[in-house]
Amino acid sequence: MKLAIISDLHGNKPATEAVAADITRRGVDAVYCLGDLVGKGPSSRETMDWALSRCDVVLQGNWDEFICAATVNFAGAQWFREQLGEDRIQKLEKLPFEHRFAFAGRRIRLIHGRPIIPDTVFSDSPLEERAALFQTEDGYTPEIVGFADIHQPFYQHINPHGILFNTGSVGNPLGGQPYATYVLLEGEMGNTISPLTYTVVQLPYDREEAIRQALACPDLPYLDAYINELRTGLYSR
Repeated sequence: MKLAIISDLHGNKPATEAVAADITRRGVDAVYCLGDLVGKGPSSRETMDWALSRCDVVLQGNWDEFICAATVNFAGAQWFREQLGEDRIQKLEKLPFEHRFAFAGRRIRLIHGRPIIPDTVFSDSPLEERAALFQTEDGYTPEIVGFADIHQPFYQHINPHGILFNTGSVGNPLGGQPYATYVLLEGEMGNTISPLTYTVVQLPYDREEAIRQALACPDLPYLDAYINELRTGLYSR
């Protein structure tokens, strides 16, 4: 079975379309999205609608949460709320924050990151902060944790807990690698121990078209920063 783990579409329609085409070409069986469907880019409606129609699991990310909160004006949240409309906002609010499942005999926990965890976790964050992603209030003990939020893919063994990986970002990749990025897991769904393959997929996409679409919305919050991030893959806010 091929399972695509994607995240952080962030209103980037050309990047989302490139990933959609790639997962179709690869014959992916299921798609799990770890959140941040909206915000940053000009096409939040389109990326959210695609995720809800195509993905088998969709989680809520920190941008999704803030944009839903009418009292929060986070990075121009009101602009995105008006773009989305009430019906989509209600759908965003109902998305879960976590998904657990067994794959190739491993217990897997998927989260976006924030708001489940209080602070951003990077590949070089203190070990105790990375290890905390394996801790749950109800005693569930994952062997693999996948998360998003930082827009930079990585894969690490966190002894003695297990494997920690980040999906990277479809629509707002950072870390100097401006390619639409996701993770492909290959194995068998369920509790039977079997081989498991982990692959980071980085796709070129029409970034200039994404920039043109952003420029067509001159009131897009943080427009210049967003365009620079698309061009360079470097955080610009």
